[in-house]
Amino acid sequence: MNNSRFLKRIARSYVRWFGWCRCLVFLLLLWAGSSLPVAGAALLTFDDLTDNGIPISNGYGGLQWSNFYVLNAVTFAGNPSGYLAGMITRSNVAYNAFGSPARLFNANPFDLNSGYFTAAWNDGLHLEVKGYIGLTLAYDNSYTLSAATPSLLNFNYVGVTAVDFISSGGTPYPPYGGNGTHFAMDNLTVTIAPEPSGIVLLMLGMLGLRKLKC
Repeated sequence: MNNSRFLKRIARSYVRWFGWCRCLVFLLLLWAGSSLPVAGAALLTFDDLTDNGIPISNGYGGLQWSNFYVLNAVTFAGNPSGYLAGMITRSNVAYNAFGSPARLFNANPFDLNSGYFTAAWNDGLHLEVKGYIGLTLAYDNSYTLSAATPSLLNFNYVGVTAVDFISSGGTPYPPYGGNGTHFAMDNLTVTIAPEPSGIVLLMLGMLGLRKLKC
């Protein structure tokens, strides 16, 4: 066998070997992409939280929580209140502790879709909801909450990393014995996006499908 034929055979072997490697890489990328969690709306009812009157733990619903507490609206000693009026599914609601601003945030972007909100004590409570993408204020809307009837707020905040809930004003609702700028929140719907690294893998896999021949 002359050197030319030998070198051609070696070259063909390397081409086949690299082709199989490329196929293997593509299959691995495709498998990684198929293993990613698919983004979907999650309904947070807070009813699966057994503790009462304490902060909501970070990680609940895939989010980080600041100054949001959970409360059993049925057994709340201060009833009648907007907590009970604002209960959509039995029996827990979330609320902003001390009537102070509360925040939802996450390093991975999420969509704030909707939720039911009720003033706990002050009728006509003013609620400002500010959505941030990084440090940029992307959404800023204000609502007026009833102390007697829940309001479904459709936010449609897309791709945010933090949302502030700031309540103020209103006047004490006569049937209730308390007052303050607390609000009850129930049946919140959010959508958590897949991890960016996984999206990159999936995109690479899709691009590989167009280029590879194996």
